[in-house]
Amino acid sequence: MTVDVYLDATPEPQRSTLIQLRAMLASILPEAEEGISYGVPAFMIGGKAVAGYAAAKRHCSYFPHSGSVISQIEPELLEGYDWAKGTLRFPIDTVPEEALIRRLVEIRLTMLEKQRETESVQRRASNLSPDSTKPDAPTYGLPQWRMTRRRVPRRRNE
Repeated sequence: MTVDVYLDATPEPQRSTLIQLRAMLASILPEAEEGISYGVPAFMIGGKAVAGYAAAKRHCSYFPHSGSVISQIEPELLEGYDWAKGTLRFPIDTVPEEALIRRLVEIRLTMLEKQRETESVQRRASNLSPDSTKPDAPTYGLPQWRMTRRRVPRRRNE
C-alpha cells in the first residue's frame, strides 16, 4: 500500500484534511521520505518514522511514533485537542495548527538524534565495527559470552 492509495480509500472530509496535513508535513520535513508505517502514512528520516497520520470515522489522528513526544508539548498548544500518549486526535474537517505540528516534529527529531548518538556510543563501546552490526570476531552461532576463553589452571611440574 502507498500513501496515495491510502488517501484515495479515505472518505471525505477526512481525505481533504489529511491531504492538507500531508502538505504541511512535507513543507516542515522536505528531506523526509513518505511511506507506510504501522499501517498509516508516515514521513520517515533515516528509516525511522517521524510523523504519521490517519483517518477514523469521527476524527483524524496525528502519530508522533513515540509515546513520550506529546507529554513534552506545552499545555497551551494542546488546548482544544483530544490526545493520548501516542496520538493527537482532531476534528475530521480541521487541520491542527502549524505551530503544534512543528513542535511535535521538532521534539521527535531531537529524540531521534539523541537515539542515534546513544547507538553510536554503544556500538563503539561494544567493539562493533562502525558500518556493521556484527562483532569483529566470528561467534559461530554461540552467544558472545560463550566465546570467551576460559582460564584453565596449569599444572606445575614438580
